[in-house]
Amino acid sequence: MSSDIIYVGGGHTLKMMKVWRKIGVDILLRKAHKKGIILAGLSAGSICWFRYGSSDARRFADSKNISFMRVRGLDLIPLTVSPHHIREKKLRDAGFIKLMKKTPGIGLALDDYTSILIRDDRYEILKLRKDAGIMKVFRNKRKIEQVPLKSSGTLVELLEKK
Repeated sequence: MSSDIIYVGGGHTLKMMKVWRKIGVDILLRKAHKKGIILAGLSAGSICWFRYGSSDARRFADSKNISFMRVRGLDLIPLTVSPHHIREKKLRDAGFIKLMKKTPGIGLALDDYTSILIRDDRYEILKLRKDAGIMKVFRNKRKIEQVPLKSSGTLVELLEKK
C-alpha cells in the first residue's frame, strides 16, 4: 500500500482473475484504488480494472481456438474493454461485437499503441500512432454501434450511449 503505481502485464486473463479472487489480490487492489494508487496495465493487465473484458483466454488451452469470452474484472471502471484492435482488427472486432450483443453497457475497443487515462470524472486518450484510437461500442436497440472516442471528455460522456 506504499506504492505510487501498480502495473499488471499481459497474460491469461481468466486464470489471473480466478487466482486473484482465490488468494485475495482483488481485495488488495480495491484498497489500493480507494487509496488513490495509480493502476495501470496492458492486455490482461488492462482488462482487470474494468467490469468485463473480451479475452482470448481459450487460446492458452487450444492455440487454434480464436473465439473470445467475457471475463469479469474488478469493476473499478464500469465498462467492458477489448485490447489489441489494431493488430488483430478483423478478429477482435467480430469477437467484441458478438460479446457486446450479450453484454449490457458500453464497451471500449482499444487499439495497440493507445491507452485511456481515467482520473476522477475525466478521461484522456494517449496515442503513440496517429492511426490508433479507441472505439466506443454499445448496443442501440438490436444494433451494435461503434463510435470513435474523442481525445478527451468526461466519464459521464464515456458511459452514455451516443
